[in-house]
Amino acid sequence: MLRTSRDDSFDPTPLRTYVAVFARRKWLFLLVVLAVPVAAVLVSLQRESLYEAKAQVLLSEQDLAGALSGAQGPLALDPDRVVSTQARIARTPDLARLVLRSAGVGSKTADELLETSDVSPVGSTNVLEFRVVDPLPVAAERLATAYAQQFVLYTRAIETAAIERARKGVVAEMSRLERQGASDSALYARLAEEAQTLRTMAALQTSRAQLLRRAEQAEKVEPRPARAAAYGFFVAVLLGIGFVVLLEALDTRVRSESDVADALGIPLLGRLSEPPKRLRGNVELAVIEEPDGADAESFRILRTNIEYANSKLGAELIMLTSAVRGEGKSTTAANIAASFARLGRRVVLVDLDLRRPSVHRRFGLSGTLGVSDVVLGRVALDQVLVRVPIASRRGKSPKRPFGRWATNSVADGGTLSKAATTTAMLEVLPAGATPTDVGEFVGARGVADLLLALRERADIVFVDAPPVLEVSDPMTLMTHMDALVAIARLGVVRHPMLRELRRLLDASSISALGVVITGADTTDGYGPYHHYGAHDAEDEELASRSALHLVRERLQQRPTTS
Repeated sequence: MLRTSRDDSFDPTPLRTYVAVFARRKWLFLLVVLAVPVAAVLVSLQRESLYEAKAQVLLSEQDLAGALSGAQGPLALDPDRVVSTQARIARTPDLARLVLRSAGVGSKTADELLETSDVSPVGSTNVLEFRVVDPLPVAAERLATAYAQQFVLYTRAIETAAIERARKGVVAEMSRLERQGASDSALYARLAEEAQTLRTMAALQTSRAQLLRRAEQAEKVEPRPARAAAYGFFVAVLLGIGFVVLLEALDTRVRSESDVADALGIPLLGRLSEPPKRLRGNVELAVIEEPDGADAESFRILRTNIEYANSKLGAELIMLTSAVRGEGKSTTAANIAASFARLGRRVVLVDLDLRRPSVHRRFGLSGTLGVSDVVLGRVALDQVLVRVPIASRRGKSPKRPFGRWATNSVADGGTLSKAATTTAMLEVLPAGATPTDVGEFVGARGVADLLLALRERADIVFVDAPPVLEVSDPMTLMTHMDALVAIARLGVVRHPMLRELRRLLDASSISALGVVITGADTTDGYGPYHHYGAHDAEDEELASRSALHLVRERLQQRPTTS
C-alpha cells in the first residue's frame, strides 16, 4: 500500500485555532452571554425592594478618667485591635434588643436585626459604620440611628460599671476597718483617698464612642438590575467559554486537514471548499458549469496531484469512497472525472453506490438503466453508457442542461476513439435499478467482467463507491480496483471513523493514492490563479503531459520507497 510522509503547511496558528473554535460555537456562546444576564435581571426584579441606611460612630482617643489615673488608653496602644473589638461588641444580641426597644420596632427579633445589619470600620480610621437593611426606607434610617446611639450608651455603661465595681470594693473594705475600730489607721486613710478618686473617675467617665453621623437618605439596594446584569454578563462569559471548551473536548469531529492525513497515513491530495450555492441547489458541477472559476481550478490542481501520485503505480481503475455518507464523494468523483476528460482522455465514471446512487442526478440523467442492467444481461454496455460533452478545444462548455447534452448511449453516436475529438467527452455509467441483494451483487462475476470491459475501453475509470464504514460493498469492490482515493469532509468525519477506515485500508491490498478534503477553508492560502491568462483543453493536455513527464524523470532519479 502506498504510504508517504508529508510536510503539512496548512496547520493554522493557535490563535486562528481558538478563533475557529469560537466561530463554530458562536451561537451557543452568544446564547449563554445573552440568556444569563437577562435571567439575572429578571430574577433581580422579582426580589423584594430593600433599603439600606448608614450611621457612623467615632471612637475617640480622649479619656479623662485615664488621664486622672495616669493610665494610657488602649486606643492609643493598639487602635486597630480596639476598633475590631468594638465592632464585635456591637454585634451582641443584648445590644440588638436595646436597639429594637429604643426604635420601637416590635416586628423583629434581635437575631433578625443582626442578620439584616452590619458593623464594620471605615477603612483604617477610628470610625465604625452601622448599616441596616429594611423594606421601608424610614424604618432602615430609624434603626440605623438607634443602633449607633445605643452602641454609645452601651459602651459607656460597660466602662462605668468597671469603675463602680472597684469603688464598691474599696467602700466595703473601709466598712470592715470601721467595724474593727481602725478608722484612724493609715490603711483606712489610703482607702478613703482611693474611694474619692473612683467617685471622681465615675463622674468624669464618658464613652469613648460618640455619634458622628445619623442615618439619612436610605439607599435602595434591591433590586438593582444594572448590577445584576453586570454580574450576570461576567458569569455568562465564563460559562460560555466553559461550555465551548467542554463541547469542543467532547466533539470527536475532525476539524483540520493535517489530522485527516495523519490519521489515515496517506498523502493529502487536495483541499476543496464548499461549492457555490447556485451549483449546490442545481446539483451542477463546477468543472463544467464554471470551467474558469476558482472551484474548477481546485479540481485541476487535484487532478495534477492524482496524476503525480499515480505516475508510478499507473492505476486505471480508481475507486473514490469515504468513511460515511455526506462527505461529498459523488460530487468530487464527478468533477474529477470531468476534469480528466477535459484533457481529451477517454474517461468513464461508474456509479457503483447501488444503495444510494446519485451520479445520474449530477448529469441530469434518468438513471433508469445502468450497471445492474448490464450485469444482469438485460442490455449491452454500449446501450447504457452516456456521453457527456465536457469542453471544446477552442471554447467553453455549452451552457445548457446535461439532459440535452448527453446522447442516449454510446451506440447512438459510435464509440470514442483513442484520438481526441473536437469536443471532449466523459462517459457516464449510472447505477441503474437497485438489486435485491446489493452485497451479493457487487461480488458477482458480472461486476468483475464489467469493470474489465471498462478498463479496456478507457484510459482511466473512476468508480463512485459506497462509504466504507456503512456497508460491505466497498471492501468487495477493492479486490477489483487498482487504487483508491479517500474523501473526507471536515466537520462530518470523526476521529474514531478515521481510525477504523485506516484499519480497513491497511487490511486490504489496495493502494491508497491519498485523501481529498472537502468542506475546507481555502481562504488561508493564495488561492487559485483562475484569472491568470486563458487556457483551453489543448493547453491543459500539453501542460499535464509535460508535468507528468517531469514527474517520471524525478521519480527515476529518486530511490524507490514503499
